[in-house]
Amino acid sequence: MCCRAAYLERTLTSLAALVGLETMRVYVSQDGAALDVAAVARRFGAGRLGPPATRGYELWQHPRSRRLGLQQVRAQPLALSARVRLVSARLCCSSG
Repeated sequence: MCCRAAYLERTLTSLAALVGLETMRVYVSQDGAALDVAAVARRFGAGRLGPPATRGYELWQHPRSRRLGLQQVRAQPLALSARVRLVSARLCCSSG
């Protein structure tokens, strides 16, 4: 079993150490209602990752999505692959 709050804390601590962070906005998206995860996110937003350390900090909380069905899991890499190709094509064509 994973400990999402601990992973989030490690991630946000690492993020807070980045050079140039004051030019970026930070968004934390929480799927579900785990109070310990929300507490970690709020603590960082009120302290190390809030302005002026960043341009802004937002915590988005939303209900946990139901698990994907077998057909959705199979289609997901195809959709991602199509998006990557589209972005690659735009980069290739717009650089000239």
